[in-house]
Amino acid sequence: GVSVSATVDSTNSLVTCVTPDLSSLNISSEQRSLKVLVSLNGEAYASSELEYTVYGIEGMYPTGGPACPICASALTDQSSDGTCCQSTLTVKGYGFSSTTSSSTSALLVRSMETSSHSPICVFGSENVTGTWVDDSSFTCAIPFGAAGSSVNVSVSVNGADYIYLYEYTYTEVENITSCYPTYGPLSGGSAVTIYGSGFTSIDGSSPACLFGTSNVTTATYVNSTTVICDSSPSYSSAGNVSVRTSPNGVDFSHTYTSFYYYATPTITSINPTKISSDSAQTVTVTGTNFFDSDVVTCVVGTTTVTATYVSTTQLKCAVPQLDEGSYTLQVSLNGEDYTTQSITLTVEGTGRFLSLLIIFVSFVVILLILCIVGIVICVKCRNRAESDPDPESSTPPPPNSSRPILGLIDSQQRSTANRPFDLKLTTSQDKPLLLRGERSYV
Repeated sequence: GVSVSATVDSTNSLVTCVTPDLSSLNISSEQRSLKVLVSLNGEAYASSELEYTVYGIEGMYPTGGPACPICASALTDQSSDGTCCQSTLTVKGYGFSSTTSSSTSALLVRSMETSSHSPICVFGSENVTGTWVDDSSFTCAIPFGAAGSSVNVSVSVNGADYIYLYEYTYTEVENITSCYPTYGPLSGGSAVTIYGSGFTSIDGSSPACLFGTSNVTTATYVNSTTVICDSSPSYSSAGNVSVRTSPNGVDFSHTYTSFYYYATPTITSINPTKISSDSAQTVTVTGTNFFDSDVVTCVVGTTTVTATYVSTTQLKCAVPQLDEGSYTLQVSLNGEDYTTQSITLTVEGTGRFLSLLIIFVSFVVILLILCIVGIVICVKCRNRAESDPDPESSTPPPPNSSRPILGLIDSQQRSTANRPFDLKLTTSQDKPLLLRGERSYV
């Protein structure tokens, strides 16, 4: 225990003690009550005990927000009139009544008699009376402030002791212009990129997106013009909803963009299930809940390809030329989210081998045809050469006809001019042939 000095008033009926720094006692959140004993001499203590409750402030939320928060009614009406409504600060703690909490922070002591006291929040120099939510939290309305400014925030549970928390920062109002993709499945989980201006990252606060009027998802701040969040999975029917952003998860933008939820698609079969590896081919996908999107795609293995919408139950995927192997095929209607089902597409190499074989056989056949044509031409030329006479010779005379024969006479026979002569020739059949005639000299 810890002993502290006390004073007694003049009537000897009131003892005043100053509470010590209880943080040094390492009081846990489960140990919320302290017993107080009084001694007039420092040795003997009164038999009766007083009970004090220890409470702790764990933090507040949000730590900052827009200078002009949207009104709750605007969220319901999906309007963008720009009307400002006060936001709410929530303070979390323990020991406010009888709730057990999980951690400790700044510690104070208060009498159980003050449990009916309203909590107080102080924003700079402005006091705001809070409202108990339960025995571990209370809320205070946040005063309006100028964008870019900040104020110190302190709270009190007993109206006497104040605990400084931290600074509250006022931010610019976020303005949304568009998002991508603009639609996603009812199952949710689509990574939606939201574009606009005035997006802010606040220390100690988490940005968020609101789909519709009640479905909040965590967002990731990228820069002042971009945030990313996952679509909520809680919608049960297809249709458009508004999407808003918030720098703190509490105060959402006045402006919004639209996001369309579609029934989650499924695939049941593909045709053909086997294709060749020699060229690109078209594969027909059969399933359910397809719709005519401008970004319908198929993913074959790790390759994303374009697809064509045919009907609510059929798509055509333009599969590129692929190597041999087995590939999973899935479908997406927004270019981001693919079907949980997949069909195996088999790519076989026989087509390419057959094409090469056909080319080779065709080449051989053409070569053989050319050779045959050449041989035929050569044979015809040879036969013609053997059957046709020498163009310089004349037609042989018929048998027993007389014809001048030019022969060679030896030099001895030249002595007598115009003398009849006999010329003996030998035919190709080695038969002698006797010719008579006159010789002349040239």
